[in-house]
Amino acid sequence: MLGPGELDEAVRGQRGLLAGIEACLERRCLVSSLTLMLSTIDVVSSLTRPESAASTTRSVFMRWVQEYMAEFLNAVGCSAQDICAARCGVLHTGTRRSGLSRRQADVKTFVYYWRDGPRPDPLTPPAAGAVHVCMNDLHEALVQALVRFGEAKTMDPQLVARVAHHEQELLCYRPWSSITVRAA
Repeated sequence: MLGPGELDEAVRGQRGLLAGIEACLERRCLVSSLTLMLSTIDVVSSLTRPESAASTTRSVFMRWVQEYMAEFLNAVGCSAQDICAARCGVLHTGTRRSGLSRRQADVKTFVYYWRDGPRPDPLTPPAAGAVHVCMNDLHEALVQALVRFGEAKTMDPQLVARVAHHEQELLCYRPWSSITVRAA
């Protein structure tokens, strides 16, 4: 059932973004998992844009990543701009390269792998300076970032107002309510 947007339901609900990510992770659908994780960051970060902004921007995305995923960025050795470029490559062309990574030599690309799977072949690197990213670690970092964002949202009245304004437009599917039927 399509209902009014609500961030928690859209992200954590029975049919929310995290449920979709976890289903893809369970099946080891790397591209689908990655696509949903990067899209989730895009969706949630867009809620922090000014109320007057109809659309989000790359800088809104990068600000959210820098603020809520800083620990992951430090652990992996990348920047919010690198994550943004990865998002563009995956979502727009289904590749690890984006227009941003082609235009700017300092933007890193990523090689993805599973924690309990084989590591990427070090003899055939896809690009000089590519960073190896564990899909499981990216998922954990996203979940933690969403927790931090939820905590920040409760303490910042301006953030509360921006999110409340924008979340009304979120696509949000809720399970149908149970209906008791009695036969005579």
